[in-house]
Order: sequence, then C-alpha cells, then structure tokens
Amino acid sequence: MKPTRAIFGFHAVLARLRADPASVTEIYLDKDRKDARA
Repeated sequence: MKPTRAIFGFHAVLARLRADPASVTEIYLDKDRKDARA
C-alpha cells in the first residue's frame, strides 16, 4: 500500500483523478467558495 499523500489545487486534483482515480480516497471542498470551480 502506498503512503497517504495530500495534493492541493484544482488542476493537481483533476490530473490525479484522470490519471488514477482509484488512488483518491477523499476530496475536501470549501463550502463557502462562490466561483465556477466550487
């Protein structure tokens, strides 16, 4: 099992989801964010 590693940023998370979606265990979102990426 690979160690847990946090990644930050819209593009970094999107790239990981596209490349290896099974490796993503949790995604945190800011509920107060008010833009198109929220």
